Amino acid sequence: GPTGAAGVVAEPILSLEIDPDAAQTHRQAHGMASIVETDVRYVHAQRMAAGQYVEGLIASPPCQTFSRAGAMSGHKAIKQLRAAVRMLAQGAPMRVAVQSHLLGGEDERTLLILEPMRFIAELEALAPLEWVAMEEVPLAEPVFQAYQDVLREMGFSVWCGPLETEDFGVAQRRQRVVLVASRVAVVGRPHVDTPKRCMDDVLDLGYLSADAVLKPGSWTGTVRGRGLVRRTSPAPTLAFGRDYGGWEWVVPDTSFTSPLTQKEAAALQGFPDIYPWFGRRPSVARQISNAIPPPMAAQILRVATS
Repeated sequence: GPTGAAGVVAEPILSLEIDPDAAQTHRQAHGMASIVETDVRYVHAQRMAAGQYVEGLIASPPCQTFSRAGAMSGHKAIKQLRAAVRMLAQGAPMRVAVQSHLLGGEDERTLLILEPMRFIAELEALAPLEWVAMEEVPLAEPVFQAYQDVLREMGFSVWCGPLETEDFGVAQRRQRVVLVASRVAVVGRPHVDTPKRCMDDVLDLGYLSADAVLKPGSWTGTVRGRGLVRRTSPAPTLAFGRDYGGWEWVVPDTSFTSPLTQKEAAALQGFPDIYPWFGRRPSVARQISNAIPPPMAAQILRVATS
C-alpha cells in the first residue's frame, strides 16, 4: 500500500502492520512516524484518526485462507462473510456480526477480511470518506462484491474485479481482485498503457548463460502452474514460504543451478533496486511475496483518488 501510494496520495496519517520486519521496512522507505506495529483487530478507527480528517482507506487483508496455496477455509465461508459485511456496514459490532453468522470457529485470518468494513463504518461516523482501495486474491471476490454493494448504497462510485499484474508493466503473472470506490469521481477499471515485460526486461542476468531458465519453487505448483520458465516470459506468481523455497535458475540437461536472489525477486514484483528491505532472508522473502506490485498499486490509487 504505502509503496504504491508514494507520489499518488498524501503521506498516510497512520499505517498498521503486525509484522515487525515489514514495519521497519516501511519506516526505512517512508519515514519513521507513519506506522504502528499492532493487530488491526484492536484498533478503533476513530481513535486512530486522532481528530484528523481521514480522506481514504487502503486495505489489503491476508490472503492465506482464500488462496489455492492454502486450505481455502475462507472461501468456504463466503456466504457468511458477505452477510457479516452488511451487518458491519449497518453499525453492528464485530463480535455480533461474527457470532450472528456462525463465524466464531473460523481461522482468525479469514475474519480479517471484515476489518476494512469495520474501519469504514467507524470513520464514516466522523466524516464521509472520499475513497477506498482494497485488494485480495481472486477467490475472495464474492466478499469484495458485498463491499461493492454496500459502498454503492453509501454513495460511492465503485469498480470491482480481477486485474493482472502483467498489464501494469510487471514482469510476473499474478492476478488480484481489486475494489476501488470514490465519492469524488466516477471510477472504472484501473489500467495503464504500457508494454508487457518479461524477466529479461527487468533483471540483469548477464551472469547466466543464454539457455538458463527459471525453475519455480515448491509453492508455485498450487498457485499458477509449474515447470521451467523462459527468461523471455514473465515470471510465474511469486509465492514463497519461509524462504525463496527452491526458486532457482537452471540450465536444462546440466547440473548448473543458481538461486533466485532477493534483488531479482523484488524486481519481479516491481520494486526498485534500492528499496530498503529489513529482516533476514526468510522475512524479506515473505514481505516480497505478500506485496502488491507498486506499479499496480499506484494505478489503483490514481483511479480511487482521481
